[in-house]
Parts: sequence; C-alpha cells; structure tokens
Amino acid sequence: MKRSLADCVAAAFSTSPVLLPALDDLLRDLDTLGGDPAQIADMLRLCGLQSGDRLVDLGCGKGAISMAVAEALDVQVEGIDGYLPFVEAARKAARRRRLDQKCLFKHGDVRDAVAEGGNADAVILVSVGDVFGGPADTVRALRRFVRTGGLMLIEDAYDAGGAGVGLSYADMVAGLAAPGHPIVAECLGATPASRDFEQRALRAIERRTREAVRLYPGLANALSEFV
Repeated sequence: MKRSLADCVAAAFSTSPVLLPALDDLLRDLDTLGGDPAQIADMLRLCGLQSGDRLVDLGCGKGAISMAVAEALDVQVEGIDGYLPFVEAARKAARRRRLDQKCLFKHGDVRDAVAEGGNADAVILVSVGDVFGGPADTVRALRRFVRTGGLMLIEDAYDAGGAGVGLSYADMVAGLAAPGHPIVAECLGATPASRDFEQRALRAIERRTREAVRLYPGLANALSEFV
C-alpha cells in the first residue's frame, strides 16, 4: 500500500506524522535541512552541469540547495516538496535573493511527479530517504526526470559500522548501480560545514522545542523524542 504523503514527510525527518503541525516551528531557524549546498553545487559542476541547464530538486525543503546551485552554476531549477510551509519559505527566500526567475518551487508529492517525467539535465534527491524504495528503485524513479545522459545526484546515509542500521556502503553502491547507470563521482563523509551545521541545528532545535512544548502541550513526548 502506498504510504501517505504525511508519512513520507515525517519519515524524511525521522519523526512521527503527529509532529507535522509543529515541524515548521521546530526548524524555523534552519534554512538548510540536509546536505551541504556548496558541496552539492561543486559536485554538479564537476560532473558537467552548465549555465542554462535544467535541474529538478526533489524534496527541496526550503530551497537552500536549489538556490545555491542556481547562483553558482546559473541553471534553472524546479523544486518540489511535500510540506507546504517549506515551499512557502523557499518562495520567499527566492524572491528575497532575486532568484525567483531561476527557481520555481512547487508543493506536491514527488512520487506523483515521476509519472509526469521530464527531460532535465540533472535531478537531485538529498536527505529524503526511501520515498521511492531501495537504491535501485530510487535510480529507476529518478531516471524518469532526466534526459539521456543526464545526471542523478543522491545523498543518503549508509551503515558504516556494521551496526545493522540501514544498508552497508557496498550494498548501497550495488543498489544504485544495479539499473545499469554508472556512478561517475562520489563524495563520502561529513564536511566541516556539515558538522558545524549539525551542532548549530541541534542547539536551534532544542531551543525551539522548549517553545513548542508550550504551544503544543499534547505533543511533549513526541517533541522530546524528536530532539
């Protein structure tokens, strides 16, 4: 049975759908919700994305990556996200940064967008999780968005320590390559910027959680688990 959009959005943040009404408040201080925008722009440049090309950002959140790539590489970006408050924040940020002519943000289910397909030069799926299934299923879905020879950039976590949490690195790579699409570049591990982001994010979320408990007293336990 197909998971609801609410379940998918919650899963991307490793939380429960009951927290969705509070999610915007909890993450209000964070423009970037996953991935290092500068690193991703560099990866796309390395792999040949050029000025005037078209990029689709699935699960775009507040649009930080979309806008960073649009600025750095002068490309046209279409971002899609299932959480309306984030889409609205992305639109406001694009207008503020005068990128609204380069970045179009839509509210919707990325799984439905697969049926529409596309002919973009690149598609990215950053810190969204298994919304399309396993690695091989994900590559097959993303392939629908790009032209022949187009780029698919996927950022996700793997089990590096043999703890049995998620797929191992070898299984992740094998799954991504299974549909016959070569992996042309990799970047493994956290960057100084991402480690700094994690620390700032945790402090910001802890502060917002204390405020949210007063606004949503019935969600106190779920909020504590989220932190």
